[in-house]
Amino acid sequence: MTSPYYMSQRNLYLTSANWGADGLEPAGIATRIVETIDRTAHLVPPGQRWFILPQGGDRYAPITQKLPDIVRANEIPGDFGEPNPGWGYSNSLFTLDDDQGPPTSASLDFHVTAGSNSLNWITFEIGNRQRRPDFSRISYRTYRDMIGVIAETWPCPWIFAHNSRNPRLHPPADVAVNGPAEPPFGGAWIAYLSAPLAKGLAPPPELVAQPTAGGGLFLSATQTLLDQSNPDEMRRSRLLEKIALERIGVGTGGGLPNSTPVRVGPA
Repeated sequence: MTSPYYMSQRNLYLTSANWGADGLEPAGIATRIVETIDRTAHLVPPGQRWFILPQGGDRYAPITQKLPDIVRANEIPGDFGEPNPGWGYSNSLFTLDDDQGPPTSASLDFHVTAGSNSLNWITFEIGNRQRRPDFSRISYRTYRDMIGVIAETWPCPWIFAHNSRNPRLHPPADVAVNGPAEPPFGGAWIAYLSAPLAKGLAPPPELVAQPTAGGGLFLSATQTLLDQSNPDEMRRSRLLEKIALERIGVGTGGGLPNSTPVRVGPA
């Protein structure tokens, strides 16, 4: 008998958002970064503060009035390092003890690519794939607060948070029976849908639904950390996953959508 196995042995809580062309310039991106970190100051671990990684820098830079210049220098280059207008500006921010870093298992990890004429994206997590996260720092409230600020600050039509340890067991020869090896919304935990994506949706009563002033909707499978060993929580997670698949859709490769219209107006 073939032993089933986990798709991923990483136990991470990840947040992702993708959107299409947004017309943002470095100064506007810097303004949104500052608003994001100012509004989530209560989430920063004691003794840490936000730093940004400059292009080619060997030290992290504090968030100062020079931020627009750093964002501008973080423009995504072409294949041979030449300027490549239109690819956007890629910025990595972490909460650190000092400019020497490195990030710790308790660090907030925030990446944003904006200003591209095709694909823009945000990710947020605590710890990351290189550092086992400090689970004492991870909470529903932390992720819900960050997702709320992202929804109100950045022009993303949807945001999705999930637990990366996918519960679906796939014997290697049975992928056709069990479904895709990496379902795009597997381990669904929290989702934000902008007004166009939430229009006409009647969420099942098992999910926590919180409407926004702009007509959007927050949905949660549970208001604690998602426990993938809990059958009832995973039943609600799959309800949220189904809504995400129907309303957000999937990319051409079967993963998260690569390009969607930006949200217009408030969250």
